[in-house]
Amino acid sequence: MTPEEAFQEEAINQIQTPSRFRVPDNYLPGFQLSTAFPTTIPVDTNPWEAVDFRTDPKDYLAAVLTYVLEGNIDADWRVGENATRIWYHAPWMHFGRRGREPIRGLTLERGARPFELHENQTDRTRNWAVGFYNAAGATTLGSVWQNPSAPDTRNVVFPVGTVSAKLLFTDASVDQVPYLADSLVWDAQINRNRTPVKMRLLQLDIAVRDARADSATGWVFGTFVYRADADGEEIWDRLVPVGLHWGNDPMRTLVDHNNSLPLTEGWMNAVISQEFYALPRKWLGLWGRMNGPVDNSGSACLACHSRAMDLGETRDRPPFAPDSSDAAEVLHYFANRGSTEPFFEGFRSLDYSLQLADGVANYREWVRSNHPDFVDDIYGTAAAAITFNTMSALERDLPEYLQRVAPMLVEEVYESPFSRSDVGDE
Repeated sequence: MTPEEAFQEEAINQIQTPSRFRVPDNYLPGFQLSTAFPTTIPVDTNPWEAVDFRTDPKDYLAAVLTYVLEGNIDADWRVGENATRIWYHAPWMHFGRRGREPIRGLTLERGARPFELHENQTDRTRNWAVGFYNAAGATTLGSVWQNPSAPDTRNVVFPVGTVSAKLLFTDASVDQVPYLADSLVWDAQINRNRTPVKMRLLQLDIAVRDARADSATGWVFGTFVYRADADGEEIWDRLVPVGLHWGNDPMRTLVDHNNSLPLTEGWMNAVISQEFYALPRKWLGLWGRMNGPVDNSGSACLACHSRAMDLGETRDRPPFAPDSSDAAEVLHYFANRGSTEPFFEGFRSLDYSLQLADGVANYREWVRSNHPDFVDDIYGTAAAAITFNTMSALERDLPEYLQRVAPMLVEEVYESPFSRSDVGDE
């Protein structure tokens, strides 16, 4: 076997690896990857297509949630065994310190600092999650990974009808986060080869590629939070919509938030927003933008995911959130980008898929560490630098934004109590 053949064979083995850790005996067979990606986009009538997300955001979210739950509850979230429709996992999420644990396939997310989730929360929590794509989205995953030893990240675009969903679990106790009472509990080996830990469902995220959002980002992102006090007999009935957005409200300022101006490219559940505003974080997303409880309060769902790029051999990473006192940086971070427009010029966009971005980055790190002779430096020595100086459309929008943001800079500069470099970025 030649060195190249050995490399290709090992790459195939890696892409088929569910976890680097052994499944505990009492939890066999453990997490099973679903990566038999389809090659054709299914012709489906999707229930959310009959709902206008701009005027009926709650109904839109409910339609997508029902679609995600169908068959997965009965399959105990072994999504490759769903009798209604098969779902698929992004490859290469097993690698690195954030990699999949072996029981449920959860990966490490951003932790929640004290008082981020509830006024009783005095301990930092560990949050882990598992995500998956429907068949439409899986066709793009399959295209990228058709050759396991040479991912093709050129012109990555997910087709209309793509749905991605993610279940986020926390090790927070009910004493510290009371609204987690009677939530779904999974055992997960987040301490690696030690005793599994009980994790409670806290948040469920959805992302939908919807052509009606093409004038902004092409995507509709939404999130739910589990609430023990919500109406409903079943756990899934007690998932309460937090919000939905199809754009980042690029021109939004702190003054807009203080004046209670609603989002122009999204909707937030006012009851949930008000509860979190009483906590140190103040808002879920910066200045009232759409975001989930687990997420960085200096960011927003779509803006964070717009950072999904193939960075090649560039080791730097874009920040998880902007410096809110820097108007130019805020404007760049919250720009609405199309599928092929990268967060930083000179890199390949991965169309809002951080799972795809993480998988590609993990693959490249594995090659660097284990097979340096096969490193594919896709950008060469002229790779663009990770810097906010590579901004698109900035000359057009910055003057107007500075006029809007000037009163905020005089009145108050918001300084987030949370780091811009949080671990976990999905």
